[in-house]
Amino acid sequence: MRSCIYKYLMPDPGRADSVYMPVGAEILDVQMQNGNIEAWALVDADQYMNKERTFFTVGTGQLFPYDNVPIEHLGTVQNNGKVWHVFEVMKP
Repeated sequence: MRSCIYKYLMPDPGRADSVYMPVGAEILDVQMQNGNIEAWALVDADQYMNKERTFFTVGTGQLFPYDNVPIEHLGTVQNNGKVWHVFEVMKP
């Protein structure tokens, strides 16, 4: 395996969206960069098969777009006095 770190744009606050990543990609961190919420993932640079993954971003006090489904918290970011929480919907 040849490891590499790739960057992925996360959904705008209040939205959910699909992101395609190489199979086995591991999210390392989530931060604000140039006004966007970005995630960095460790990937196998030789892996050509992508997997659809669903992420969503909510602000403190906002309702979740998904209820009664397994989710994983990836990180919390702050921008201009607002706080956003990034999650992944875990699919079997």
